[in-house]
Amino acid sequence: MDEPTIGLDVAVKQQVRAFIKQMNSEKESTIILTTHDLGDIEQLCKRLIVIDNGQIIFDGPLESVTDKYAKERVLHFQVREKIQNSQRFMRYLPYCRLEEKSDTHFLIYFDKSNISASEIVTRVLGVADIIDFKIDEPNIEDVIKRVYGGEINLANREGYV
Repeated sequence: MDEPTIGLDVAVKQQVRAFIKQMNSEKESTIILTTHDLGDIEQLCKRLIVIDNGQIIFDGPLESVTDKYAKERVLHFQVREKIQNSQRFMRYLPYCRLEEKSDTHFLIYFDKSNISASEIVTRVLGVADIIDFKIDEPNIEDVIKRVYGGEINLANREGYV
């Protein structure tokens, strides 16, 4: 299938994706999908082949790309009151970066290979009354943007084409 969802509105795009999944499951068949829509890739594909300048630079499981190259997560916190001396508090969160949005809303960026989300939440709970929090997981778009921006080279990595 070549760009099966290009130009479709959100509702129809979702219906096409559901149909492709259904056909794949019912017919137990392989579907080759070429697309620039990274939502299609994330929702439909288990295996990813990345081509750059006519050369295959990656061929493998989709999850291995995000696990290996998109390690940064973002925790969003909403707290009841401002954390006093937040910069001092951040010394207890190694490998993390703080972005304050307001007195009661902040983000903590972290690399999952250095510190866990649960460790960060536990430490924030020790100094603040958390009203709400969520985590942003990286996606394939982050990785592909970095590949084509020259930040990472999938072709020269161990275990890759």
